[in-house]
Parts: sequence; structure tokens; C-alpha cells
Amino acid sequence: MANEQRRGPRVFRKAFQVLEHLAVNPRKTAHGIEKDTRLDRPTVYSAVRILETAGLVDVVEKKKLPTGLVRKKYVVTPRGVVALLQAHPDYVRLSKDYIRRLAEKNEAFLPRIFGKWNYFREREVEDLAHNFVLLGVHFTRDEVSRLLQVAKTMKAQPSFGTQECVHRHEIYEGVLVIPWTYNNKDAKTWLDTIRNDKELFETAENEILRVRAEREEGLNRLNEYIQMLHGQEELEFFFGLEDEEAAEQFREICQYERARAMDDGKPLPTLRDVLLDLIKHAPPKRKSIGGRRGMLPDLHQA
Repeated sequence: MANEQRRGPRVFRKAFQVLEHLAVNPRKTAHGIEKDTRLDRPTVYSAVRILETAGLVDVVEKKKLPTGLVRKKYVVTPRGVVALLQAHPDYVRLSKDYIRRLAEKNEAFLPRIFGKWNYFREREVEDLAHNFVLLGVHFTRDEVSRLLQVAKTMKAQPSFGTQECVHRHEIYEGVLVIPWTYNNKDAKTWLDTIRNDKELFETAENEILRVRAEREEGLNRLNEYIQMLHGQEELEFFFGLEDEEAAEQFREICQYERARAMDDGKPLPTLRDVLLDLIKHAPPKRKSIGGRRGMLPDLHQA
């Protein structure tokens, strides 16, 4: 067990080194990665296997050689780009040139951000784009903990069905919507950049509509769950939920609220209490979507 714990972080770092290289040098073979990075062959093959198991790289071409071996070419997946930006140990020191190349090679994943990088440079807001992209990837689902777990165990980890479009929408929200809730010079400069590009502005509007609809759906679902609780024990309720991710989230919220109640010397809340509290503290419909997302503005009046 101790050897496994020591192995995980070490292999994790090497995997990140390979991921960083492959993100701007797509369609590379393991031999090509070895040659470019000067990592030894066993390290490269181990790193590629881990990244593939975690779903962060994918095979785009296979060719059987005369020797009988199969040569594979790899590319970084959208989840790999997210993982790279979520937890790269030297992210703040990544050069502008690297970020430009990353945007160029992965434009298909984020066309309204990576595809606009030259526009950001022309308006001299490349640094702001860099910072808001970093903010955006921290609004989406965690891809890093799964990679670390795979590095430790070499077993694929569940992702709750996280898809490319989920990451894309959540990053767009962090980059094109959340900044409208800020009130400082940099945010105003960034918002002018969005306003002056029709595609960026339309994407921001569409994301706001999506989040509003998502919020309404979430509130309706909470009310349904409260109705389901009538005559049910809490354990029976959790086992009856088809949405496993929602069940896990409710368990975590209940644990947090009960721990806080114990610290404050208050009675422990029931699950019904917790659900009612979530609805009670949901902000007004028109301007806010609540929780980590804060206020949601009307872009035409902002």
C-alpha cells in the first residue's frame, strides 16, 4: 500500500509531462513522445497507458508494422485539456506561446474561446483570456482526481457520464458569463471584448438561457424529491433515486449540514429540512441562478 501511494504522485507527474507535450503536438506515437521529451521508454509507455485509461488521450490511428507490432498515434481529448489546465503544477508559468499553441491545436473543443485567440491578441486582452480560461476550467467537473486514482491503481474510474459538451458549456459559463457579475477594470475590459464580437455575445446569451433553464429544472426536481419523501425513510429515499449522482450530492450536503449543526449545538436537520433549505435560499428567478454561480445578469442591461 505504501509503495502504491508513493508510486501514484510520481507517475502522475510524468503523465502530466506527456499530457502537456501531446496537447500541443497531436498525433504522436509513444516513440515520438519519447524522442521529443527525452523521457525513457518505460516511463512514456506507462504514462500513455495511464492517460488512455483515464480517458485523457485517445488513439486516432493504428498501423500494424512488419514486425507484428502495432503503432498507435495519440491525441489529447477535451477531458485531457481540462485536466491539464485544472492542475498543471506550472500553469501560471506556462508561456503565452504555449497557450497560443494549445488554443490552436484544440480549437474544435472550445471554438468560441480557443478559436478567438487571435481576436483576443488583437484587442490586447490575451492575459485576461488566459486568466478567465483558468477560472472557467475550475467551474467544470474534476478530471484530475480520476487521473491520480488511475495512476495509483491503473483502474478506470467512473465519470458520471461527463461528456465533452458538459465541459464546454461549463467553461463557457466561467469565461463568458461569470465575468458579468464582477465589477472591476479588468472585467469591464473583458466584457467590452465579448460585446464587440457577435459570436461571443451570442454564446454568452445562449449560456445564460441554458443555465436559467437548468436552474428551474433543478428547483422543480427538488420539489419532486420533497414530495417523494412523504412516508419514506431517508435510506429508502436514497436507494429509490435513479440519479446516482444526485443521491451522492444529497448525501454530501446532508453530512455537511449535520456536521455544521453539531458544531453549532443545534438539532440535526432531516433530509427534508436540507431540501427545503436549498429551495429557500435559491435566489430570485430573473437575475440570479444561485450557488457558486452568483448573480446572472441581463446582458443587454449590464
